[in-house]
Formats: sequence, structure tokens, C-alpha cells
Amino acid sequence: PKCTCTCPPILIVDDDIFNVTALESVMKKLGYSCDTAYNGQQAIEKILERNKEKKCGLLCSTSYRTIFMDCSMPILDGFEATKRLRAMMRSEIISHIPIIACTAFVQVQERQRALDSGMDTVCSKPLDRDKISSLIKQYY
Repeated sequence: PKCTCTCPPILIVDDDIFNVTALESVMKKLGYSCDTAYNGQQAIEKILERNKEKKCGLLCSTSYRTIFMDCSMPILDGFEATKRLRAMMRSEIISHIPIIACTAFVQVQERQRALDSGMDTVCSKPLDRDKISSLIKQYY
């Protein structure tokens, strides 16, 4: 049997295709594969779907290891998506996943709102390779 998980460990959630592509490119350079979602609702659906999948091997976690969540998105923003995901984690519908807020806004209120919604940390855009690398080391 296969021993290593081949499922993408990182979920990137952002409604801006340019941001998604840039982040994916950095992740690939760092050696990580990613799944993407373009709003909070899609992210929740992907996480729940992934939770139901069969394990790909012995060490498959069947859940993402880290989520990079944009704060401002249509349909369902990052704040509300995080609140819903944290509720699912508390009731053990899904396992705990670190959620990193990504925002273009650096005001204190925006950062606090992200943390209040349940995000683990907040990083401002644009995200560079060093910042992403240290976040993954910290939360992965």
C-alpha cells in the first residue's frame, strides 16, 4: 500500500484569479500542491467533500493542512466562511485546520475582525515567498 498522501495539502480561497495564480505559483516553488476555491461557500464545499473522500494512502489526512483565506469575497466572505468552518471543527464534523487570513487591508479593525472570526493569523497582500514559507512552517 502507498504510504504517502498525494492529496493537495493547501487550500487557497480567493475570488481574484491573479491572486490565486500568484499564490499557487509560490506554493509550487516551495514544493506544495494546492486546491483552489473562489469564495467561502466553495471553500466549505471543497472541505466537506474532501472529508468524505477515501484515503489515498496510509498517511492520508483527508483534510487540508492549511487554508489561505481571502477576507473580502462575493457570495460568502472569508470572515463568515471561517466562522462556519470553526463551528464544524468544534462539533467535529471536520478536523482542525489552521486558517490564514489574507487581506489587502492592514487596518487594525480588519485584522481584529479576522482574528475574531476564528482565523489563526492575518497576513497582508501581496504575499511574498518568504512570508508564505514562514507561515507554512508555523501552521502546516
